[in-house]
Amino acid sequence: MRIGDPNGDGVTNIADSIAMLGYLFSGEALNCVAAMDVNGDNLVDISDPIYELSYLFGSGAPPVGGGECTPDPDPADPPLECESSGCP
Repeated sequence: MRIGDPNGDGVTNIADSIAMLGYLFSGEALNCVAAMDVNGDNLVDISDPIYELSYLFGSGAPPVGGGECTPDPDPADPPLECESSGCP
């Protein structure tokens, strides 16, 4: 999975922001929570879907980290988890 693609469909789009909101507010499952950390602050919170929506529909910066969902050089403690990818 890639940072910014927490629903794992291979595309970064509004469906990812919706998946993030579902995880945060409805308890919906995600295979890679670490893919939600689009702003690179090592936290998973409301700022992540807002950041991604700004990127998708405004002039916001792209997801921080990009690339494959791999260990961050400065990981959160405890690290954000993934169930079915190469993430920590």
